[in-house]
Amino acid sequence: MGDSSEDVDKKKEINATTIAIWATVFVFVFWILNLILLKGLENRGTFGDMFGGLNALFSGLAFVGLISAILLQRQDLLLQSKILESTRKELTGQREEQKNKMNLLLNRSLKIHFLGYCEFIMIL
Repeated sequence: MGDSSEDVDKKKEINATTIAIWATVFVFVFWILNLILLKGLENRGTFGDMFGGLNALFSGLAFVGLISAILLQRQDLLLQSKILESTRKELTGQREEQKNKMNLLLNRSLKIHFLGYCEFIMIL
């Protein structure tokens, strides 16, 4: 079962790498075609102005992504705070248990030593 999860992770890594390579190739080819097909600065400027609306759209999507990331991080921090509080309570309970065990062992040890001392006195 561990092998299959490793295979899935490798496939995801390969897919991400493949997507990154293809995106880089696409941008490079588009840039070269832009240089070849659009000669003159006026044509390039006009062509670039066609994508002004997309720029605003992607800026808005980036802002939405930022807000959602902040909200997810807030939820994660609240969950982490609850877990930390429950851990703190559990450790307090364990500390009390350790104190009780230590007192019990100390009492038993004193009883054993006392009984040993009493036996020693009776022998004398």
